[in-house]
Amino acid sequence: MKKILRDILADYAREKCWEVRHLGDGWITHVQTEHGQFFIHGYAFPLNNAASFLLAKDKAAASVVLAVRGIPCVPHRLVLAPAVAREWYGDKGSIADQLSGICAAFGEDLVLKPNDGFSGHGVVHTETFDAALREVEDALRNARDHAVSPYIPSVREVRVVLLDGNVLCLFEKKLGTDWRHNLAQGATAIPLEDTEETALCSDLAQAAASAMSLRLCSVDIFLTETGPMVIEVNSGVMIEKMATQLPGGMDIARCVYGSVLGAVETDLRLSNRSI
Repeated sequence: MKKILRDILADYAREKCWEVRHLGDGWITHVQTEHGQFFIHGYAFPLNNAASFLLAKDKAAASVVLAVRGIPCVPHRLVLAPAVAREWYGDKGSIADQLSGICAAFGEDLVLKPNDGFSGHGVVHTETFDAALREVEDALRNARDHAVSPYIPSVREVRVVLLDGNVLCLFEKKLGTDWRHNLAQGATAIPLEDTEETALCSDLAQAAASAMSLRLCSVDIFLTETGPMVIEVNSGVMIEKMATQLPGGMDIARCVYGSVLGAVETDLRLSNRSI
């Protein structure tokens, strides 16, 4: 847990007379309230059910669920490590065979990424089969799988943060010198006016959250010539960079995390047990 969330939690806990302990170098936070205890793991709060939380961490699985529900999204496919692939595909399970099938569907202009990754770490753009094969083979030396999606050139990206179907904040991620829209990789959060376009993004994000049974999430959306489409759904809400870049960003962060903590408190009070 980084400083901004830690400070907001400390202020909220002080007002509510909660006891807060940071464990594991601050990545795990234990909170004791009058109604019971709860944990925050990184930026994951105890509001989503376990299956939906894991679904959001699995980029390939999330894209399948969204597509089945008719929600426009960027498709993701998995390449499995050879030992894992043999259990599923037998002799057709080589990395080259798997990637060849994906290229037949997506073309050779691809984005490769850890299937459970975040903040743009390990994300690579390749333009040929051979380049993609080298990158995937390297990644699978230390992983069971790797996600592949088609490359969509230089579109705009919007992030929508939702809680129980309500939009808590919405902003655009403007590209910096890097091709990735991740704030951790140099993109910048900029405010958006209320327009038909932002309304479409809100509607799409709400549909994605509902399809995946997520109470709390942030939805990243590409704005393309054919309309908005979901690129990723995140079950952890990390808005620290946004808080320092948007006008009034700290107030937005306090509102977002305050709403989340309030929802956790309500769940504890209603259940009268720890979550």
